[in-house]
Amino acid sequence: MSMDLLKAFLVFLVIQAALVGGGVAPFADGDLSDPDAYMRLNRVVHLWESGAWFDPVYPRISPPDGHVQHWTRPMDMVLLAGALVGAPFVGFEKALFGWSVAISPLMQLPTLLALVWAAAPLVQRSRLWLVSILFVIQPAALLTFLIGRPDHNALLILCFVLSIGLTIRLLLQPERRRNAALAGVVAALALWISMETLLFVVVGIAVPGVFWVLGDRRLAQAMLAHAAALLGTLLLVLLLERGIGRLAVVEFDQTSLAHVVLFAINLVFWSLIYGAGRLPVIDRRPIGRVAVGALAGSAALAALWLLVPGFFASPLAGVDPLYRDVRLVNIQEFQPIIRLTDLWSGEAAGAIGRLLLWLGIGVVAIPYVLRKVWTAAGPERAAWSLLAALAVVFIPLAVGQVRWAAYAEIAMVIPYAVAVGGVVAWLRSFSFEGPLMMTARACIVAGACVWYFLPVSIVGPADAEEGEGEGVVAGDRRATCPLRPLTAFLSDPDGLGAREERVLAFVDFGPELLYRTPHSVFSIPNHRFQPGFTAAYRIMSAADDAPAEELIRRHQVDLLLICPRWPVEAAFYQAATNGEIGFYDHLAEDVVPDFLEPLELPTEAAEQFRLFRVRP
Repeated sequence: MSMDLLKAFLVFLVIQAALVGGGVAPFADGDLSDPDAYMRLNRVVHLWESGAWFDPVYPRISPPDGHVQHWTRPMDMVLLAGALVGAPFVGFEKALFGWSVAISPLMQLPTLLALVWAAAPLVQRSRLWLVSILFVIQPAALLTFLIGRPDHNALLILCFVLSIGLTIRLLLQPERRRNAALAGVVAALALWISMETLLFVVVGIAVPGVFWVLGDRRLAQAMLAHAAALLGTLLLVLLLERGIGRLAVVEFDQTSLAHVVLFAINLVFWSLIYGAGRLPVIDRRPIGRVAVGALAGSAALAALWLLVPGFFASPLAGVDPLYRDVRLVNIQEFQPIIRLTDLWSGEAAGAIGRLLLWLGIGVVAIPYVLRKVWTAAGPERAAWSLLAALAVVFIPLAVGQVRWAAYAEIAMVIPYAVAVGGVVAWLRSFSFEGPLMMTARACIVAGACVWYFLPVSIVGPADAEEGEGEGVVAGDRRATCPLRPLTAFLSDPDGLGAREERVLAFVDFGPELLYRTPHSVFSIPNHRFQPGFTAAYRIMSAADDAPAEELIRRHQVDLLLICPRWPVEAAFYQAATNGEIGFYDHLAEDVVPDFLEPLELPTEAAEQFRLFRVRP
């Protein structure tokens, strides 16, 4: 099995090398994958220089107030640890950059090991190699573990896989409370990394609850251990993240007191279930368990409504409305895999190809896992039901927003591998063996690994709105508006780098400008409210020069930077003017107002960018 895992990891490395060679992963050119990647490094550098662990404010965004992201410290810790190991040899900044390039693909190895371990109770040992091979070539997994993308999604997927493995074991052997407690610990750590993991944490609680109602009384005690471990670990990580001073802050996009209340209620719920389950009238009658579960669940929801009503608000309630309306809706990872309008337009073939690319294994995996839920018995049915429930939750989410596709793929890869392995085993059952049979088996395995790539490669994907960088590989932006030649000019200590300037630039440029220059920016890609984002948008989308000048002086802009050759930037600002010529168009067409001074840029940057200094 160890050789099979090594082969799977080597396949992954070969694919990563191909992505680098094809320009999808840009680290060979000295770049990272997207704006979020640079912001990760900015956070670590600031943490290292300031030592301000409990102060979440990044000061060079919208100064003097700065900006607080929803990100938490676990990924900072991972990046900082790697940088400190390499710092004695190449210096801190080079070590950090090198580690940021390598961290995501390296995270693939423990995730691969964890997935094989997670699948082991349900998959014959001889078929586990299929799980590993199929996992490393899933499209969303490839992007999650992309070289040069230091993102917390790699940690999230590792936690997801560990959670699956521990919950499967919890369902198969509820009397082993250690598995339940470890599942609770992993759930709390996942929530610390990102609140998007709340979905699979809830599924991991709900499925055992259903099977307790169906008669497995052992699950009540197991889930009580799970709830206690989850709450205890959550309290610990909350203290580690916020310290004493910020414990009482309530936020919903980051671990906070609100989530402590949620999982304290969860602990009370399972305490009631466990206590009620010891009563003979409840223990022996399904209707009694249904009644107790319904009453306890209703009481839990009522308590949550009274104590933390914010949990029942829209998921976008905390998002800056302007950011949501003009940018979030256009980010590539928030786009649907397929739109209904694609099916009756000229894009139907490409849209279906894209759907098969991201979720194609579901054609086999979903019928197979449903069959296992129907035919299996006892704890095994519960384990397969967990995978079915995860698929039911994440497939629709992935269809609506492609960022959920990795979770859906992983939920389906185990039943898909078992189904493919069954076909291979069926072929082996024939009495004759020879080159023809060996070739047939090899073709089935190879076909199972690659068939869902073929429709897109033949017909091409449906045209999608171009992403604006956050959470995607923004190759077009790098090709059209490469920042590195410009940042060298901005950082020159004998020129603009002599002091910190306030640079107004397109939001996607913010993180890399922060990383490569000493200057401050008005905004970065982030859904939380940024006064600088609002100011920059109103300035650059102003209908005329006069209102733009008034806003520029009010917000103390020093430098304006535009890249008019990039259609995304132009469309972003021009949308507010309804096609009318405005301030941005004047700058793009070199019609410069008197209050701005055009600066001469180096040749390698002058073709793409325009840089202006605000006159006193």
